Amino acid sequence: MNTQPIRAVFFDLGDTLGEASSEGDPPRLVRFDAFPYAPEVLAQLQARGLRCGIISNTGDARGAEVEAVVAPTGLLDRIDPALRLYSADEGVTKASPEIFDRAAACAGVSGAECVFVGEDSLERHVALTTGWRVCPHPQLVFEVLDGEALQFVRLTVPPALAHSAWRETLRLRAVVPLHASGPNGTIVVALTSQRVMLELVTMQFAVELLGTPGLPQATDLFLLRDDIGRQTGFLKTQGDAAQVFARPAARALMLSANAQGVLAAVPADLQDGIDALHFDHARHGHTLKLMPDPLLWAEPAEASYGATGFAPPAVPGPVKEELNRIDADAITASVERYAGQRALDGSNAGARIRSRHILSPDNARAVRQLVADLTAAGAGALQVHRHAFSHAGRTLHNVEAELRGASSELVLVTAHLDSSAAFEAGFDPRRDPAPGADDDASGVAAVLAVAECFSRLAAAGTPKRTVRFVLFNAEEQGLIGSRAYARRCKARGEAIAAVWQMDMIGFNDDEPRKWELHVGHEASAAVEERSALLADLLIGVVPQVASELPAPAVFRSDGPVGDPAAERSDHAAFHAHGFAACLASEDFFVDSPAGAPADANPHYHGPGDLVIDAAYASDIARAVSAAAWLSATT
Repeated sequence: MNTQPIRAVFFDLGDTLGEASSEGDPPRLVRFDAFPYAPEVLAQLQARGLRCGIISNTGDARGAEVEAVVAPTGLLDRIDPALRLYSADEGVTKASPEIFDRAAACAGVSGAECVFVGEDSLERHVALTTGWRVCPHPQLVFEVLDGEALQFVRLTVPPALAHSAWRETLRLRAVVPLHASGPNGTIVVALTSQRVMLELVTMQFAVELLGTPGLPQATDLFLLRDDIGRQTGFLKTQGDAAQVFARPAARALMLSANAQGVLAAVPADLQDGIDALHFDHARHGHTLKLMPDPLLWAEPAEASYGATGFAPPAVPGPVKEELNRIDADAITASVERYAGQRALDGSNAGARIRSRHILSPDNARAVRQLVADLTAAGAGALQVHRHAFSHAGRTLHNVEAELRGASSELVLVTAHLDSSAAFEAGFDPRRDPAPGADDDASGVAAVLAVAECFSRLAAAGTPKRTVRFVLFNAEEQGLIGSRAYARRCKARGEAIAAVWQMDMIGFNDDEPRKWELHVGHEASAAVEERSALLADLLIGVVPQVASELPAPAVFRSDGPVGDPAAERSDHAAFHAHGFAACLASEDFFVDSPAGAPADANPHYHGPGDLVIDAAYASDIARAVSAAAWLSATT
């Protein structure tokens, strides 16, 4: 055990001290939002006489460019100028031990006297190889400084005490939540230290230790759902978990299992990452990455949307006329480009993409093209940015385009941009095709079409609320991009009136043309009620703008089958932070309450996901767009 005193603490910048936004191509950093707890952590470290530094992967941006954007946050006032290492200046990234050796040398100490604080487990893994100590979150750094081992835990609050001040009690301690579930959110998976864990035991929390002390140093925690096991039920032996975890090396990653799924600590250097543990018969959203996020304790900023709901859903004639441009041809044109059936840039000679998987080089190409497409769709009306986040040693980007309204209150129209073909035997995510026409190029195409329509509508009058069109990355890896984005919204104190998510809206094989809305969030009845009002609004506009669609099935927590999409698409990231959100999808997730079988896409997560019913997808997109426009203007 390393007993040398710590003399310097180095932080990652993005994802750890705050969130970065960029624009242009190549991307240029234009904004950095510090997490609210970051300045106090730095101040306390200084008060202890410790030197604070930065080790940041900055792409092509030099340190001076980065610091010009970060300086207004005040973070740099607490960070030693001699201990700021930026990859563009150093010529080496955190993928190499060299940058950590250089940082220790700048501080005039050995690596054993340094701590690296960073959210990315692969970067922590590299730091560990140089003899450094590591910490996955700033709010736990004082536990590490005091020699405490960190621990994954599951805490359960007794139902009778659910309305006590237990969240505030945990917020004031070194307990960083990763995930809350159960009625009133009383089951919390968290990161803490051995010392604090014993305090929680004394305080009569039900505490389950997940794995061994020190496990959080270089692993990420994932929830893996065995949908076959869930469907066959108790005492049945059918399922995927037994097969996936049959190998001793995989079995060693299991920490716990219950009706929700298997909790696994995935090491940073696992080949193919979480794809190596893919369940062959899982439904959508079967994987969830549990990310440290103290902002889960906080209440969101309130939007003016309240108990009275939105105005009665009458879609004005000129709005209907504009939304009629969202037709089968518009959806097909975008789906074919992003699924690789046509050149990505729409030209005859341009290159086609094979996959939008995060490990494929085409993922970054898709991001660049989405920036270009949204810029063109807005014709000057949209401000287009990339939101950077890290996962598995990679910097990835969400794409957002903002249509300014009369107020800063937000309405979001969203989908996910990445893809996977992990159901294909032997799938290599770096090379093999993952076209994802339905999952979720159909949603991407809808967002692009809605952005173009709203930009034209705004020319006739500014909407009441600001609208953002957001395309999330790394959804297939566990809702990572949307969770990072929702965390940024909470850190900024943004008020979100509505989130409209479209995920797989293009497959329709059986009549009638069934589709689904999902608003369930068991952890908060209030959030679910606000989300249900969005579903009501959407149902009300369907006959006006998509008369070929029947009324959708609406899934809530207390319904006959619950909500099978709860926590399983990007809307869930906003539910977790207290924002109203509604997911629209094809008939996919589960049998309907009436008992009819779901019309599931047989090409889900396979190389055959190439064809959609564009007329059906355009009807869903048009209905969502009408509801979104009303939520932005009434």
